[in-house]
Amino acid sequence: SPSPPTCPSKHVAICYMSTFFHDSIYNPSSPTNEQDSAKLWNTFCDALNIPPSDDTAKVHDYIIKTKLHDVANENDPYLKIFIDADMGVLSKSNSAYDNYAGLIREEYKHIERSIYCEKRAEVLTKFLSTKRIYASDKMYAENESIARDNIIREISMLESGIIPRERKGIEGWKRRRVKVAFILMAAAAVGANVLERKKGK
Repeated sequence: SPSPPTCPSKHVAICYMSTFFHDSIYNPSSPTNEQDSAKLWNTFCDALNIPPSDDTAKVHDYIIKTKLHDVANENDPYLKIFIDADMGVLSKSNSAYDNYAGLIREEYKHIERSIYCEKRAEVLTKFLSTKRIYASDKMYAENESIARDNIIREISMLESGIIPRERKGIEGWKRRRVKVAFILMAAAAVGANVLERKKGK
């Protein structure tokens, strides 16, 4: 008979919960999605009588860190894996990246088109100005150049007034976000498990 599943380490559990609650409250027009999502995590813990601890605080911190994705100088390797998983879409194939870029436009459909192109290009340019997009060494080695190429390509399109895979409607973007969230959860968990195995050797 198959062996029962083993309980994940606390590091993997932290990545799971951080991914699940990350963007659990999401409004494209709100600047406080991360803070609101982290607050929901705290409310969840209170409702289940989970006492405050270093681990619950880490989940809160992981969620907040997704606002700026600036963790290159952090000492927590699991945080780096979590944030890199959240940024993983930047290094997808051209087609997958363009689909992602089109979905971003759908989320911000309330913003006038020319302003969107300008502001989106500004955000992407900030990514290029960082020393590293990916904080973990493996993601940096394997995905950094791909992500930068994708970003440069999108900026060039935006400056020409072109939005990749632009759609006219916004129906269905929330459903796709849920699917992406579960994919990110799996990626973060796999990364944390790999790191756990390496540390156990």
